[in-house]
Amino acid sequence: MMDVVRPILWSIHLWFFASLLVFVAFRLRRALGGRGFRRRQGEEALAQLDLRFAKGELSESEYRRHKELLREDRRNEP
Repeated sequence: MMDVVRPILWSIHLWFFASLLVFVAFRLRRALGGRGFRRRQGEEALAQLDLRFAKGELSESEYRRHKELLREDRRNEP
C-alpha cells in the first residue's frame, strides 16, 4: 500500500512547492515594479505611432499629441 501512496505524496509536494515558487516569483516581480507585458505593449504602440508619422499618416501636431497621451498612460500605470 505504501509503495503506491509514497510516489503520489511526493508528486503532490512537488506540484505544491513548484506552484508556490512560481507564485512568489510573480509577486516579487510585480512588487519590484516589473511591468512585463504592459511595457511591451507601450513600446509597440510608440513604434506604431512612429511608423504612422514616418508614412505621413499623421501630422506633426497629431503625432506629438498621441505620443504625449501614450507617455501619460505609461506614467499612470500601477
